[in-house]
Amino acid sequence: MTIQTKMWVSFIAVATVIIIAGILGITQINSIYSVGKDVGLVKAPLANTAIMVQLHTTKATRWFEEIMAEVEEEEELIDDVWKNLDEALWHLETIVTGGTNHEETIFPIQDKIIEAKVLAVKKDLVAFIKLTHLRFDNRIHGDDDALDEQYDVLFDKTMTGVEKIEGMIRTQMATSVGDMKRMALESTLILTLATILSFFIATLAIYYLSRDILIQVGGEPTYIAHITQEVATGNLDITFDHSEEPTGIYAAIQRMVAHLKKMNAEIEQQMNAIKEQEWSQTGQALLNEQMRGGLDMVQLTDQVISALSTYIKADIGVFYELKNAKTLEVRASYGYSQNEKTSFQLGEGLVGQVALKNEILYRSHTPKEATLIIQSGLAVIAPQHVIMFPVLFENAVIGVIEFGFSKEMPSTVQKDFIQHILPSIGIAMNTALARADMHLLLEDSRSQSEELQSSAEELQAQQEELRQINEELEERTHELERQYKEHIPTNPKQGLRKVTPKIESTSEPTLTDDQNNLCANDQVILIIEDDPLFVQVLTVLAQEKHFKIIIATNGKEGLELATKYTPNTIILDVGLPQMDGWTVLERLKDNPKTRHIPVQLISAQGDSVTAKKMGAVGYLQKPALPDQIGNVFDDIAQFIAKTVKTVLILVDNKDSKQLIVDLVGDETVKITQSYTQIEAVKQLERLDFDCIIIDINVAQNSGLKLLEPLCNNDQLSKIPVIVYMNRELTSSEDILLQQAMDIITVKTVRSAERLLDETTLFLHQDSAQLSQEKQEILEHLHDQHKILKHKKVLIVDDDPRNTFALTTVLEECEMEVFVAYDGQEALSVLEETPEMEIVIMDIMMPEMDGYETMQHIRAQSRFSDLPIITLTAKSMKGDKDKCLAAGANDYLSKPLDTDKLLSLMRVWLYR
Repeated sequence: MTIQTKMWVSFIAVATVIIIAGILGITQINSIYSVGKDVGLVKAPLANTAIMVQLHTTKATRWFEEIMAEVEEEEELIDDVWKNLDEALWHLETIVTGGTNHEETIFPIQDKIIEAKVLAVKKDLVAFIKLTHLRFDNRIHGDDDALDEQYDVLFDKTMTGVEKIEGMIRTQMATSVGDMKRMALESTLILTLATILSFFIATLAIYYLSRDILIQVGGEPTYIAHITQEVATGNLDITFDHSEEPTGIYAAIQRMVAHLKKMNAEIEQQMNAIKEQEWSQTGQALLNEQMRGGLDMVQLTDQVISALSTYIKADIGVFYELKNAKTLEVRASYGYSQNEKTSFQLGEGLVGQVALKNEILYRSHTPKEATLIIQSGLAVIAPQHVIMFPVLFENAVIGVIEFGFSKEMPSTVQKDFIQHILPSIGIAMNTALARADMHLLLEDSRSQSEELQSSAEELQAQQEELRQINEELEERTHELERQYKEHIPTNPKQGLRKVTPKIESTSEPTLTDDQNNLCANDQVILIIEDDPLFVQVLTVLAQEKHFKIIIATNGKEGLELATKYTPNTIILDVGLPQMDGWTVLERLKDNPKTRHIPVQLISAQGDSVTAKKMGAVGYLQKPALPDQIGNVFDDIAQFIAKTVKTVLILVDNKDSKQLIVDLVGDETVKITQSYTQIEAVKQLERLDFDCIIIDINVAQNSGLKLLEPLCNNDQLSKIPVIVYMNRELTSSEDILLQQAMDIITVKTVRSAERLLDETTLFLHQDSAQLSQEKQEILEHLHDQHKILKHKKVLIVDDDPRNTFALTTVLEECEMEVFVAYDGQEALSVLEETPEMEIVIMDIMMPEMDGYETMQHIRAQSRFSDLPIITLTAKSMKGDKDKCLAAGANDYLSKPLDTDKLLSLMRVWLYR
């Protein structure tokens, strides 16, 4: 039974006792009242009436005796005698019949015995009155002893009878008063018992209820309240009393505190994991930044060992480079005072063992055992803990990094961070080595060119007869030089000088690739380039980076090879035969099989913004320096190695955030959220991001303001931006967006499906690795024919030529086309076909123009979401805003670009 039920039962019990006692008390009071009323209103007046009988009879008798004693007759006095006797008789009769005098109302007696007694006394009184009259009439005759004696007897008998009547009435009154006292006593007893019983029931109820409440609470409420207040303020370090088994709220609080402690521990653990991950990512970004640029081996190793030692708080760091596959030489150090040992053979010492066995080695030792020391002008400290990592490239050791710590070994997070960054260091080292080899190759080429030039001049001077041949060769040489100059600067300080080919080289360079020599784990680059000399340069640089090469000399062949081999990356020129580079890029990004492949444009045509909008990972303008090309390959290698992409979302709405996270997020994408522009800029300055998603409605519709700091920062402007819009842009927003599009890569999307599409494009995600649901969304989205097929479209235009041309285009897409030549006819068609799915509306029409027609359409709630694309023959400032205000969803100016129209229709129909 619950406490509330027990309270109600107790209340009902007490109430029942009180009600019963009240009923009994009221009954007794009513009885007392009835008895009292009978005494006061009935019996007392009757007793008084009996007394009045005695009084009047006595007065009459006394006056009659005075009259009888006198000789002379007093008429006034005799009248009083008769009057008193009549009054006595009347009062006696009133006892039986009731009546009203000038003082009170007399109720008749209800007792038969008294009534009989009254009737008998009445009879005697009547006789007495008659006898009195008889004596009065005989008074002149003198005394009549017999008559006087009879008179006295009747008087005494009457008085005695009246006294008995009064006594009987007084006896009944006394009995009634006794009954009243008895009933009053009973009422008092009932109320006393009811009070005692109620008190007893209430006491029991309070005892058992308080016991149950304490059981439910689990202890003293003030103590529980104190504990609850402590928990509410966040104090979970509470000592609980375990002398008894906890129950009720007390037990629940203990369980809650235990759960909160566990939850706080888990949250703290998760926060630490996030901090560790952010720390690791920040370190990776720092190291990647340090390794950027055309660094030689000395610069690279020095920057790497300094940055790493500082970041992991190592006291000492040494970077060894493996030379000639057998000797490890100190290339750079941090806080290290070199001793005599500056190199190790493979397998020699701990450093040699790390390189030989290709494994990480940990070592703790005493200061006397230390072989390396940390030295400054003030102190010499021996590291007590040493950790060594092998640096690999393509599973081959190319170096060793050693760190020393004077106090404690590095944490697991620090070790994991170093292991994670090692592949990038290996790639950077290999790039530096390849760059050095490339410079040697270029130097050799320059020397050979000079020697050949000198030989050619000597031959020309010595052999006049070969002049004609040499002229022809010289023309050939100039032609080759011109081709080189188109792509490679001639300034020796910038890189390659002009190269004069060997005299015997009169044919085109031979192009070879690795199509027949590919393995499963190869890093493959597809080069789509029609300049054989530039292909040779790209091939040499790519192979030095340990890439396998596939070569295509025209766009069509390149598209076929990309589909066949799905290479790791593609180098693409724009000016290609058969199919230009823009078309190739568009078709690559429209094919789910090749859409994720990063495409690097290297061309003399086009621009970076256009290339990145179409999905290219980068753009390099020709002519390009070897260092620039080398940096491209470095970036490609790092891009391929990066398995987790990072996305910054600027959103402050919970639902919008969840939608974006559900669409974009998976195990290969790390999402960071910012709620304001300022917070987003801080995140961008601290971390590297592959893509930015902006909710246009963030911070009271100020989301687009983030584009301003992006445009003003050369590094941040390289990050592609997706603007998620669920409404039309204002004029100021449209201007800001257009200005930003000239500097940074910005895409606007109006649906969740398009957001997924553009995000996977910029992150270069393989759709085959996405969930089945996302794959189906992308497949449906890129099935351009399916989106338009069987859809109902209304063309509203007064020019038959326009309607005919549009109808032809749309019917080829298997759309169901309806035509209206003015606004009124358009409204009629919509009335007949309310399931219409999209409208193409011309603005300039007679009678009812497009603006008025759209207003009539939007006035009907059933057409509030009907997409309307407006067309106008002249594009004036403000036309777009006017169209959108009238109810249009989008706007196109004539002459009409049908491809753009179809693209817009697909966007709005897919929504």
